[in-house]
Amino acid sequence: MCSVVLWIVSDLTTFFYIILVLLQIAFIQLSSKNRWRNKIV
Repeated sequence: MCSVVLWIVSDLTTFFYIILVLLQIAFIQLSSKNRWRNKIV
């Protein structure tokens, strides 16, 4: 029972970690797009 709970918790932590990484990548892409727009303007 305890091992199942630990597995679920570790799975959630990895899930949140993946979401954080994806958010960082999206934020970097958005900022780079804004930079290109600023360069064009």
